[in-house]
Amino acid sequence: MAKHRSVSPYQTITIKSIPFVFNGVKTAAHAVKFVEVTSALEHITLSLIPKGDRVAKQPSLLEQAQRLPQSPGIYIFRNPKGKPLYVGKAKRLRSRVMQYINGHDGREMVSTLLRQSTQIDITLVSSDREALLVECGLIHKYRPWFNVRLVEGTQFLHIGIDLSHEWPRFFLVRKPKKRKHTRYFGPLPSAKSARETLTFLNRNFSYRTCSDRELKLAKRPCLEHQMHRCLAPCVDRCTPEEYADVIQNASTFLSGKKAPLLSQLETRMFHLAESERFEEAARMRDLLNHIRETISKQNVSIQDKSNIDAWGIHRAGVEGVVCILPMRNGLVQEAIQLPFKRLLDDEDADIVSSMISTWYGEDADIPAQILLGVLPTDQDALESVLTEWRGRRCKISNPKRGQKKQQLELAQANAESSYLRSTSDRQRRQGILLRLKEVCQLPKLPFRIECFDNSNIQGTDPVSSMVTFREGKPDKSLYRRFMIKTVEGSDDYASMREVLRRRLNRGLNQPNQGTGWDLPDLIVVDGGKGQLSAAIDVMMELDVTGVAVIGLAKPRTEHARGDLQASDKIILPGQSEPIRLPVHDPVLRMLQYIRDEAHDTAVGYHRKRRQKSRLRSQLDELPGIGPKRRKALIQHFGGVRAVLEADSAALSAVPGIGASMAHQIHSALHGDDNSSES
Repeated sequence: MAKHRSVSPYQTITIKSIPFVFNGVKTAAHAVKFVEVTSALEHITLSLIPKGDRVAKQPSLLEQAQRLPQSPGIYIFRNPKGKPLYVGKAKRLRSRVMQYINGHDGREMVSTLLRQSTQIDITLVSSDREALLVECGLIHKYRPWFNVRLVEGTQFLHIGIDLSHEWPRFFLVRKPKKRKHTRYFGPLPSAKSARETLTFLNRNFSYRTCSDRELKLAKRPCLEHQMHRCLAPCVDRCTPEEYADVIQNASTFLSGKKAPLLSQLETRMFHLAESERFEEAARMRDLLNHIRETISKQNVSIQDKSNIDAWGIHRAGVEGVVCILPMRNGLVQEAIQLPFKRLLDDEDADIVSSMISTWYGEDADIPAQILLGVLPTDQDALESVLTEWRGRRCKISNPKRGQKKQQLELAQANAESSYLRSTSDRQRRQGILLRLKEVCQLPKLPFRIECFDNSNIQGTDPVSSMVTFREGKPDKSLYRRFMIKTVEGSDDYASMREVLRRRLNRGLNQPNQGTGWDLPDLIVVDGGKGQLSAAIDVMMELDVTGVAVIGLAKPRTEHARGDLQASDKIILPGQSEPIRLPVHDPVLRMLQYIRDEAHDTAVGYHRKRRQKSRLRSQLDELPGIGPKRRKALIQHFGGVRAVLEADSAALSAVPGIGASMAHQIHSALHGDDNSSES
C-alpha cells in the first residue's frame, strides 16, 4: 500500500490512488475518497468510489456493501451531505451491513435509515476493545440521529469543589472537567434535586457562598456569618484548619458516608458541651438532626457498601426507557429515567453495550459494579474500557439472587413504570392533537407547533420569540429569540412579518432533519386577524406549503362589553367568525399554554435587553469617558454591572483611570460628592 504522511486525529487528506486487497481481491481500479486517521488508535477509515466516476455517479448502498471486507470494524451510514446517521460495530462488516440493505428487515427505522443514506464508511480494527473505543468516540463526536441517544451523565448537574483554593466552596456544574484538585459529586438526576442539595449544604455547613471577588473585597462579616452559615474566612474569623474541617464534613456527606460523619459530629457536640460552648454545641445538634432526617428518607440500603449502578431497561419495539438506580455506600439514590427511541439493533445485549458506552465517559462517576439483566456481547472489552476510565476495577454482572437481584428488579420496575406513565401522557396529548386537528380543520396532525410573540415598550428594544412544541410538549432546545432589525417603533404587524420571514427562510434553506429549523406543521400567532393576515402574507410571499397557521386572540372586546366569562378566540384563515371553546377545553388550554410560553420568553428576553441597554447607557453618559476608557473598564471588571458596583479604589486600578478620574466616575454613578474611600 502507498505510504501516506502522518496526520492529526480525524484530519482529512486526499490520496490519488491506492491499490489494496479486500477479501482476497485486488481492487486497483478504485481510489480512496478520503482517509481519516486516528493517531491514538492507528485506524484507517476507507470510503470507496470507482475511479473516474466520483462525481458523475455514486454507487448504490448495495454496491458499496458488496465491496466491504469480512473483517471486524466500525461502519457508518452517511447522508448526501456526509453527516453520520448511524454508527455500528461488527465482527464481519459485509455480513452485518448486508443485513440492513438486503430487504429482509422490515422495521420502520431501518427503511428510514436506508432512504436517507447514500454512503457507507468503515473503520477496520484489530480487537473488540478497539471497536468499542472507536464506536464510543464517534457516537460522542457526531451524536448520530439513529443511534441510541441517551442524555450523557455530564449533561446532568454535578456539585463540584476546587480544593486548591485557599477557601473552597461548593458550586453546580453541568459538564465536569477532570482537574487535579477539583472533585465532583453526581450526577444529580434533576436540577431541582441538585439545587435542594446545595441549599442543604449552604444552610448546614458553614462554608462561604460568596464569589471570589466578594471574598477579596470584603471588609466585615456579612449577613451569612451573623446567621451562623459562614465562618467568615474573608475577615479571618476562622483558621484554615477549622474551615477545612467544615469542607471535609460536607464532602463526606455528599459522598454518602453518613454513618462516620454522624459519629464524628456527635463526638464534637459532646466535646463542645463539656467545654461550655453551648451555642456551638446546639448548632452541631441541629446539624445532626438534619442529617438523620435526610438519611431516614433513604430507607433502602444494602449490605454491600461499594458504589453500584443497577440498570433496568424496558423496550417496546424501537423505543423504551432506561432506569439507572445508583447506590452509594449502601444507600439507594434517586433514580435516573432516560427515554430512548429509533432503535436499530435487534439484540438486547448489543443495545446494552451501546447504552453503557454512551452514558459513561472518562469524566463520569463510574461505579465499582454495574448490574444488568442481560450481559453485553462484548463484556470483557467493556469492563476493560470502564476500568481504564475509572482508574480502578469496574465489574459488570447479572445477579441471580440476594439484595443485588432485588435492586436490579427494582430498576427494571422503575423503567417499566416510567414508560407506561410516559405512554399514557403521550396518548392523552395525542388525543388533544387529534381534536385540535378537527377543531382547526388542519390538513394533518400538528406534530410540531410553533408560536410567535413580540415584546417592546413604546418601540424600544423590540424583540420576538419562537417557542416549539413537539407532540404537545415544549422542546426548549428549539426555542428561538429574535432582535427586530428592520422595524422602527412598535409596529406589531411589521415585526411579525420580519420574524416569520426570517424563520421560514431558515426552514426553506435548511430542510434536512436535525438542523432545528425544520418547517412546523402548525404556526400559532399571538393576536387576531391583523397578526394572522401578516403571517399569511409572508407564507404566500415565500410560497410556503404544508404549514397551517391560526391566531389566538384574547377576548378584550367581549370583556369591554361586560362578558367576563368569554374565553380566548381561535382565528382561522378565511373564516369571519372565530372559534370559541369552553374555558376548560383541553385544546384551548394547550393553545393557551403555548401562547403563554411564547409571551414569557419574549418578555424575559426584552427585559434582559432593556436592562443591558440601561446599564450600558449609564457608562455612555459618564463625563470624560470615551470609547477607549469605557472598553478598558468593562474588560477590567468583566461587565457593566461590576463597574457600577466598584468603589473608587477599584476603579483607580484600571489602566488609564487615575485616582481623580475614579473619584469623578464613582460620584457620577452614585450621585454623591465624596469618594467611598474618603
